[in-house]
Amino acid sequence: MRGINLAGAEFTSAGLPLFDTPESFAFLASRGYTVVRLPFLWESVQPVLSGPLAAAAMTPLKKAVTDATAAGLAVILDVHNYAVYRGVAYGAAGSFTEHDFTDLWTRLSSAFRGTIAGYGLMNEPRNLPAVDGISGNIRWQHAQQAALDAIRANGDTTCVLVSGYTAATMGGWLNATNGQPVPYITDPANNFRWEAHHYWDAGSTGKYTSSYADAVAAGFGSSQGDAARTRTWFELNQWLEWLKKYNQKGYIGEFGWPSVENGASEADATAWNSLAELYLNRIAAESPDLVWTTAWATGSRWSSGYRLQFYSSSKGSLASGLSNAAVLESANPAPTPTEPEVVAPPVAAEPEVTASVAAVASAAPVVPVVRTVKVSVTHGKRPVLTVRVSPVAAGTVVVTYRGKTVGKAKLVKGRAKIVLRKLTKGSRVVTVRVGGLSSKVRVRVK
Repeated sequence: MRGINLAGAEFTSAGLPLFDTPESFAFLASRGYTVVRLPFLWESVQPVLSGPLAAAAMTPLKKAVTDATAAGLAVILDVHNYAVYRGVAYGAAGSFTEHDFTDLWTRLSSAFRGTIAGYGLMNEPRNLPAVDGISGNIRWQHAQQAALDAIRANGDTTCVLVSGYTAATMGGWLNATNGQPVPYITDPANNFRWEAHHYWDAGSTGKYTSSYADAVAAGFGSSQGDAARTRTWFELNQWLEWLKKYNQKGYIGEFGWPSVENGASEADATAWNSLAELYLNRIAAESPDLVWTTAWATGSRWSSGYRLQFYSSSKGSLASGLSNAAVLESANPAPTPTEPEVVAPPVAAEPEVTASVAAVASAAPVVPVVRTVKVSVTHGKRPVLTVRVSPVAAGTVVVTYRGKTVGKAKLVKGRAKIVLRKLTKGSRVVTVRVGGLSSKVRVRVK
């Protein structure tokens, strides 16, 4: 699933959460997103630890879920608390207990079971104190396992999103002390994902207050053309390989980059957009079910100058995309067209479409291999794509339409022929992916 954070309800520390309008949810669905992450604060929905959920706060939360569902969007709930309740971090004197945490999720499960795509247990846990010689990281691992166990004991098999420690940062994922080098969750339903967050600015702060040149200076190597691209690619690739090594599934709950409309220079905005294209193509090269993503962020309550905003608002609802939104939307399944499509007369083949980008096969910084993918089309009842990769490469070619696989084949000596199935009569654009490369090709089913 590909989506976005519709943020704003977490801005109210103790009062009622304020979610976006039904029009905002419909707007996001029209842009091709399939899921929204809804951040909110623990204190607002449960003002007293282990007490009942507050009806006054649950009513707008449930309405937001209903509005999203009506727009055709799946929902991820996000307890946006950083493992802190009313200013006290887990493990500190007077903090919430593991029992309090499992009580929250038992109650949320009872309220939303069967209506939600994913439960985000906790946003960006970090810097928790040790207790009785046990580190904050290890204690939080136990708390997350207990919360998942409580959800399952409630008869709920909804996907559980388990956050990485140290703000879920992808760059520190394998750190032996503050990361999670080996998976630790067990789930009888086998339906959970590891949640990581990934920001590309210097220091991975997500604030993007410095220039792209500062991000380059904070990177390492230059196999992707500059050190910022190399570091970002390396961290993403390392995390994806970790998922596959341990047969796990992932969720990038937050990632984003600034636009020229919100303060980035023209040159910087162009560089960030280019890095985003590389990033999204790398994710698209994997099986669609390996990783879910929700970009950070949008919402009508953001100030107009917030650097990571993707959309602007009008009259209290999302209304139009900023320059970075076009890059993000390019990775979304195409929405159903509202206008009839003009079909060209039958032809034996169309001109070849060529895509060329730098693709690195190893997680470690190396000299890039520039590959070219050429795709030719033979139209008919079952269109055939002929794919040629130069220089010759191995791998699998995957063809998708609106997020669903309609054909795939292994490369043999750099070539593959893919017969497209499950396509109805008419003309449409499919996406061809090979490794870290992708091309869009129009095919016509007779």
